[in-house]
Amino acid sequence: MATPRELVAAHTAPLVEVAHPAARTLAPALAGVPGVVAAHLFGDRLHVTLTRPEEERSLAAALAAAGAPDAVITRIAPSLEDVFLARIAAAEAAAA
Repeated sequence: MATPRELVAAHTAPLVEVAHPAARTLAPALAGVPGVVAAHLFGDRLHVTLTRPEEERSLAAALAAAGAPDAVITRIAPSLEDVFLARIAAAEAAAA
């Protein structure tokens, strides 16, 4: 069984944090955006998993279309919670 550190290190999907005062309302606007795998609320910010780092442009365009052109997008390292959410989503997709 892998340690938490090993689980986090094995998570290679690009992850960004979106900071915006309306972050709580932005996650639904990202559903179906090309390149966006998942968007989860972490406090007052979103953690968004992308298919490739280059998809930040699609994400920025989607945020602007949702009324948040001034959202700040920052690449981040995954937390153990990010890894947990990704593994749950993968298990659910495999079971479907």
